[in-house]
Amino acid sequence: MLIAAPVLQSSRGLFLNTHFGRSPQIALIEIEGKSYRIKQIIDNPYWRGRRGERVKIVETILTHGINAVLAIELGSGAFYKLTRSGVKIYYIDTRQPMPLEEALKKFINGEVIEGKEPRELHEEHEEEEYS
Repeated sequence: MLIAAPVLQSSRGLFLNTHFGRSPQIALIEIEGKSYRIKQIIDNPYWRGRRGERVKIVETILTHGINAVLAIELGSGAFYKLTRSGVKIYYIDTRQPMPLEEALKKFINGEVIEGKEPRELHEEHEEEEYS
């Protein structure tokens, strides 16, 4: 299975970012059984754009053949584009960025929520610094 996850890189490591569209990078992660491998990290050139522009990253990640998205928040534009393309959405139940390794362990162990609708816990917010 190939999943996409919004990430922030810092000197403290790789973190699952709070909001998909406002993430500077998207990690593509291959999951096989109980193990995972980060296959690629894609820069998101739309992350600083306005609300309607940020959804453009979905087209980019769909070309990689993803099966699922792991996120904390996912806006309606991205949610519906992904689900109409057959991509499953899974949410981590937190409001803060978390180490990607921890988020992936939760995904592998089934400690995630299957997304049935968009999820935006915050309005336009600034990302914290994780360096």
